[in-house]
Amino acid sequence: MIRIEIAHELERAAVEQRMRALAERHDIAMSVTAVGESGLLTRKVPFLGSVEARYEIRLDALVVEVLKAPGSLQNTLQRMLADELGKALS
Repeated sequence: MIRIEIAHELERAAVEQRMRALAERHDIAMSVTAVGESGLLTRKVPFLGSVEARYEIRLDALVVEVLKAPGSLQNTLQRMLADELGKALS
């Protein structure tokens, strides 16, 4: 399982708002399970399958755990998530 933790100094609502904007830009479905705290991200990748990740917004960090991803995408996915989320939360 891929686990990424990105430090931030934002309010939880701001983190969720930036995540939603990032998800929309990349055609990722975002469902919130607890407003400002946690949710699920999903995306279907043509010919490869789907990717599912759970996120938790902590006071000082965003934690994303990839629950399901095609094996061939895991290294790339980890780099991309860390890069994109880091930029979005800076």
